[in-house]
Amino acid sequence: MLVTVLYLILALSDLIPRGIIYLSSLIPSPVQRLLDYIYLHSTFLQSIIAYRFADELAPDIISLGQIAGVDVTSHHTLTKDGFSLVMHRLQSQQQCSPKKNDKKCVVLIIHGLMQSSEALLCGGSNSIGATLSNEGYDVFLGNNRGNKYSYKHMTFDRKDEQYWNFSLDDLVKYDVPAMIEYICSYTNSKNIVCIGFSNGSAQLLAALSTNSRLNDAVSLCIALSPAAKAKGFSNKHLSNLLTKDNINRNVFRICGKKAMFNSSVYLWQKLLTTQAFQSIVQKSMKIIFGWSSSNISHSRRVEMFRHIFSDSSVKSVAQWFQIIKRKALSTYAADGSDDSKVYEISNIKTNVAVFAGGSDALIDPYIVEEELKKNNNHISTHIEPSYEHLDLIWADDAHVKIFPKIMKLLEKHT
Repeated sequence: MLVTVLYLILALSDLIPRGIIYLSSLIPSPVQRLLDYIYLHSTFLQSIIAYRFADELAPDIISLGQIAGVDVTSHHTLTKDGFSLVMHRLQSQQQCSPKKNDKKCVVLIIHGLMQSSEALLCGGSNSIGATLSNEGYDVFLGNNRGNKYSYKHMTFDRKDEQYWNFSLDDLVKYDVPAMIEYICSYTNSKNIVCIGFSNGSAQLLAALSTNSRLNDAVSLCIALSPAAKAKGFSNKHLSNLLTKDNINRNVFRICGKKAMFNSSVYLWQKLLTTQAFQSIVQKSMKIIFGWSSSNISHSRRVEMFRHIFSDSSVKSVAQWFQIIKRKALSTYAADGSDDSKVYEISNIKTNVAVFAGGSDALIDPYIVEEELKKNNNHISTHIEPSYEHLDLIWADDAHVKIFPKIMKLLEKHT
């Protein structure tokens, strides 16, 4: 019964804004002028609904780069299974001091689940991407398959179900190696540093645990909010529903078998003001994950939520529900069973540093630390007491509390 209710809610979340926007296009001009008059004289309506459902479009990665003080160029590479991945290279616009002009290492940063490279430039010059670039590091921002930048495939169209038939395992097997190999070749670097946030850290750890060649190409891996063991949702009803038997059936029945949320997020962004959209997203995260986001200011959340969402597959989300149930970073099981293979993090040879929030209710960073210590390649764990999951890259003071520590590791271990 609850699965049916969730399905209806998700369906309505797409149909309602789509229907409102469509019906608005049929309104006769005299009626439209009357509605415009009412809207423009109503503070309440202006605080919720975007004028004629066309609120200011969020800047793309190029514009975000200009805001952050970095120039952005696109680089393309092809995975072995046919996806064209786009990486964004950052070049600081600042006049660097001689010290900053010293040749520093190449860094690849990979975003979280259902995100894009834009998430790594949110916060302007204080974002993680801009901070490292402005300190002289050669920064590449990755984009996983299926998102707004890495959307092309050699054979399939985004409308095809087969296009979306990928999971975390495919990011591990194809996307991570393709990005690393391209960057090493393009920059003529023997090895690079990889930084992953949340899902990005999980795919890096899984890739390094299964691909021995990558351990030679990556001199240091920094895992931010590493989702190697996910605790689950703070909402117990949702957690119990989606982690019991028939996980795949429940997830696919509710969400379909293509893109997670598909166009509904973009429709609500078009329909609502940025303030109203921020409020809805914040309340949803509080209900599902228990996040207060108290370390991220209201103005930063308004800007951030315009950028952090991008497409990924429902299959990838289904795998995360399996990982939550199994309490281990493991491969996708088509039948939703517990027979999938666990990614053995202890196999990693590359040095790994872990950063996490002490108030993160979603992941357990100490599992990563324990596994890495088996191979003596764990170099440090930093727990920021008041930080939640998102705060490692988006907290107002992350550029003071976290990023300098990351740069010290880069200086010491590269």
